[in-house]
Amino acid sequence: MATPATREDVARLFGRAAFGATKNDLDVWTGKDYALVVDALFPPATPVPLPLTDENARITGESETFNVTPSQKWWLERMRSTPWPLLERMTLFWHSHFATAYTGAPDVGHVMKQNNTLRTHALGDFRKMLHALTVDGAMIFWLSGFQNRRGAINENHARELFELFTMGTMPQTYTENDIRQAAKALSGWVVNANRVGVFDTNRHDRSVKTVFGADVGGYPAADPREATEYQEICNLALLQHTTARYVAYKMVCSFAYVPDTTDLVNDPDPLVDAVANALRPSWTDPGGVWDITKAMKTLLNHNAFRYSQRGTGNVLVRSPIELIVHLGRILGASLNNNNAQTHWMPLFGLQRMGQTPFRPPNVAGWPMGTDWLTAPAVQGRYNIGDLMAKVWASQGLTTAAATILPASGDVPAWISFMGLGKLTPETQQRINAYLANPGTGDEPTKQRSMLILLAASPDWQVM
Repeated sequence: MATPATREDVARLFGRAAFGATKNDLDVWTGKDYALVVDALFPPATPVPLPLTDENARITGESETFNVTPSQKWWLERMRSTPWPLLERMTLFWHSHFATAYTGAPDVGHVMKQNNTLRTHALGDFRKMLHALTVDGAMIFWLSGFQNRRGAINENHARELFELFTMGTMPQTYTENDIRQAAKALSGWVVNANRVGVFDTNRHDRSVKTVFGADVGGYPAADPREATEYQEICNLALLQHTTARYVAYKMVCSFAYVPDTTDLVNDPDPLVDAVANALRPSWTDPGGVWDITKAMKTLLNHNAFRYSQRGTGNVLVRSPIELIVHLGRILGASLNNNNAQTHWMPLFGLQRMGQTPFRPPNVAGWPMGTDWLTAPAVQGRYNIGDLMAKVWASQGLTTAAATILPASGDVPAWISFMGLGKLTPETQQRINAYLANPGTGDEPTKQRSMLILLAASPDWQVM
């Protein structure tokens, strides 16, 4: 049965899945059938070409070696300006799930190529994405896959394949022997000069491996099946009962809330279970599609997502990148500008809050939930409105198309401007207190103060 989306529904949906709502998003989608609003976030099956300058900048990044800043700014701006923010939000999610950092090796070109692979599969088939990422050039460097060769097996990549990318440890259902055997099947991959993973049969372990009780490999030299043994390992991991629930758990943590469970087998969160069932193919079709779009639509339409209440704790602490991109969207401020005074500010703000693109802290990716709220990061979060107000002021005040801030005392206009459905009583009280005694500053100063206050509020940072 169709149910109209409220203003709070639209604010929560866009805030969690599309880098935040604008006033126009709220005006356009409020009152429409909620399921149709969810559907509208998904890009069409036939991709719509993006501006040539944007694509050219991406391609240029794939040839860069050590200067990562232009690529970081390019991606932030694509997140802000794309007509399909859910696609970029999913690409960011997978960037943390398959966490790979620019370190020099992999270089900028490697991580930019991986970024495009993540985007290509972001809403597609998880099986195809897992296959592609397992022999991705950046991943081979990042997890020391290039050192994994016959006679000198390196288990790092196989361990993370099971622990971080597929089955997880809630509970751990694989053994150290499974990891050692899988590592042999992954041996033989190196990265060529075009930053692409390539198979070298002379470096491959040709023994028969036994993983989860199934035999893999043992093929004669130069047999083409050697080069696809990694797919056999990935497919065996996908057959394990914990994999769908672990990947679904990561999706729920990133888009809805951190479930209160430590056992995904015996005590799965209801939303995790629903998303997992939508993600994996039927058990009677073990080679079928792992449908990420179906899983995301299940997540975004689920009552546990739509009607989650702040008092229950089932809310999302938005990541720093989501906050910066949302402010860029509502202010109409580019995140890839060349202004001499402010071009560095978005990345500086992200560094203070603990998240910059292509720089996840470790193989486990970025924090989730309240782990974002460390003391230094919270200080950065308080200042984000001031920082982005400066970026906005440096770019658009003299142009006819410049974004105009609401009058300082017009609270309803500010709620819409910030992409919120309403304010909690606590935040409303704080805003009222400021407006009752706003100081002696002029109106632009008071408007900027309202922006800073609302951007720092729990209502805006936790949805």
